[in-house]
Amino acid sequence: MGEQTLAEPAALRHSRLPALGLPDLPSLSWQIAIMVKTQIQLPEHLFREAKRVAADYEMSFAEVVRRSLERSLPGYPPKTTAEWHLPKPMHLELRCAIDDDEWRLLGNDPDYRPRHLPPDSP
Repeated sequence: MGEQTLAEPAALRHSRLPALGLPDLPSLSWQIAIMVKTQIQLPEHLFREAKRVAADYEMSFAEVVRRSLERSLPGYPPKTTAEWHLPKPMHLELRCAIDDDEWRLLGNDPDYRPRHLPPDSP
């Protein structure tokens, strides 16, 4: 096979991977992904357990974390958040029979009866 050039279309480069005994591009995509370096805080027992798994299975700690996230994240699908709008007000054809000057009395005095109600009969 000849040398590959940067001008060679990607489809042609990837179509030769199986012929070279290499897997196709989708299975290689995790190996060529752009990684983001981050810092996390873990409870000590989780950290020790992840380090143990990494040592037992000859993986890096980062690989254990990546694989754990890849397994657990499908259990948390994206929430669908429909845009919410305040409903339009409806006219209920109701009138409040309490006069404006009665609201404070009604709120502060538990024994107050509005003027429009008939008096309590003993």
